[in-house]
Amino acid sequence: MYEDWEFERWETPVSNERLLSMVSLIDDSEILTIVIDGLPNKRIRFVFTDYPAYRNIQELYRTELWNKLYRKNLGITLIIPKSEWIESFRQSKELLDVYHPNAVHYMICTDDGCVEVLSNEPPEITEIGIDSEEGADYESPDI
Repeated sequence: MYEDWEFERWETPVSNERLLSMVSLIDDSEILTIVIDGLPNKRIRFVFTDYPAYRNIQELYRTELWNKLYRKNLGITLIIPKSEWIESFRQSKELLDVYHPNAVHYMICTDDGCVEVLSNEPPEITEIGIDSEEGADYESPDI
């Protein structure tokens, strides 16, 4: 599946991290907010405001992707410049070119999943302290 995919490094505060986990993914139809954990006492929040599509795929369905990425050592936040996903939308829905002509395929990989977002604009990325009010809105479930 990933034979023709090209990847570029997307510089973010977590590009070089190895063990990240998703804390939350919230889509309120206007804003897509992804919060990931993995930095000491910090979480990273990605906020997309112009996103026609996104998908969240469990890591175990991406084994071919991981094999390809580990050889390239690009980090865990990526851009796919020649995206087959974008092309599939262009072939079936011409509206993508009307409303999102500059869509970019962003990818955020964590230890348990992979979130891919199409967006005209890069997300706002902020570091939030785990102890701050901003970072305290997530409670881990009791297991």
